[in-house]
Amino acid sequence: MLNKTCTIKRKVLAQSATTAAYVNTLSSIETSVPCTCQVDSGSEEFFAGKETAVTRYRFYFLGSQTLKTQDELSAVTGFTNVIFDVQSVGLDDSGRGMTPTYIKVIAIDRKGQNQA
Repeated sequence: MLNKTCTIKRKVLAQSATTAAYVNTLSSIETSVPCTCQVDSGSEEFFAGKETAVTRYRFYFLGSQTLKTQDELSAVTGFTNVIFDVQSVGLDDSGRGMTPTYIKVIAIDRKGQNQA
């Protein structure tokens, strides 16, 4: 079922070497993470004052994976220059009792806003 891989990036607070100011930056916390994804829904929404096509995807990861809202998923197998913003993280026990088998993640791809 987990037929793709991706990179998980998380915001971290880092200090600039030139200005000594603290800035939020993205750091890859894991690479080549096994996952799978499916289209969940699509809509038109406003981002930065303009209408943008938004596609929501369901990503599934092993239950042992640590993900947080506001993480980013990138380098997803089969997608080029697309960054997915994690919107929600939930457990999916797949009907096998209380132990989570998979983590279900809803992520969005904002068309035209994710050019790397």
